[in-house]
Amino acid sequence: MIHLHLSNNILQEVLEEKSGAALWLKLESIYMSKDLTSKMHMKLKLFTHKLQEGGSVLNHFSVFKEIISDA
Repeated sequence: MIHLHLSNNILQEVLEEKSGAALWLKLESIYMSKDLTSKMHMKLKLFTHKLQEGGSVLNHFSVFKEIISDA
């Protein structure tokens, strides 16, 4: 069930985990290790995210939600 709620980039990092406990520990190490640099990178990604001319609004929101969920 946990796999269903993960973003694609996080899911790729935890797919090899077999048990729920191992998965939880891996997720904890990923999210707890975010330092100031990675947070600033995420903010930059968010602030520079723009809808491309002629681009899909649904795709734009999908990418936006992904950025927010990674923050």
